[in-house]
Amino acid sequence: MTMMSGVSRFFAFTVALGIFGFAAQSQAASVLEFQIAAPTGGTITYSRSTGGLVGTNISIDGLLGSGTVANDGTSLVCRGCMLNFTTGNIVTSATGAWEFAGGGSFTITGNLDVNGDNIPDVHGTLLSGTFNSADVTKVETRTFELLVAAGSFSNTANNDLLAFYGIDPLALFAGSFNLNFRANEDDPTKPFVSTRLFSGSVVSTQVVPLPAALWLLLSGLGFATLVGRRRQPLAV
Repeated sequence: MTMMSGVSRFFAFTVALGIFGFAAQSQAASVLEFQIAAPTGGTITYSRSTGGLVGTNISIDGLLGSGTVANDGTSLVCRGCMLNFTTGNIVTSATGAWEFAGGGSFTITGNLDVNGDNIPDVHGTLLSGTFNSADVTKVETRTFELLVAAGSFSNTANNDLLAFYGIDPLALFAGSFNLNFRANEDDPTKPFVSTRLFSGSVVSTQVVPLPAALWLLLSGLGFATLVGRRRQPLAV
């Protein structure tokens, strides 16, 4: 029996990638979205002396769970919920743009009434994590106008909150946030502060692992391709 040709191996590997993409898309990932409605309280500051972007006591208005096993599409009112964060140090800056390193931390704390009886059922730290990166970008041309803070992070969620939405307490999450605000300065060589915060969101999405069977399939095809290459006769 002859070894698979290069074209056959390529076709098989392409099919495997197609199966991988279909499987990844077919597995719904649970999403927890903490929503910030304009206007909102809190401050955002950047001090060149400390090097990071800092958000303090930013009000969170509600939480929406989607793609969840239980209570899919259910919104919860956040009572006394606050977002606090500190990014990693500044990496680069130019007029109207700041890039921050990973590290730092963020937390969302507060109370959620999941039973509708005005009694907090889920309280304390609702979400916490560490930044992978963060940046601030000026999106209007006028001085000191609208800026957007954005970032990505890895995080964990409150176990009682996960139980309400039917999410495995051992689930892994990755997230992002964005927040619109106005600052008193857009010179990258100077610090800025903002107490004029508007709308935004903190979104935490469950990381759905690739099924073991697909890992085996892809690994096997990759191995077959490697062996086939090694067994091909040298050109004369």
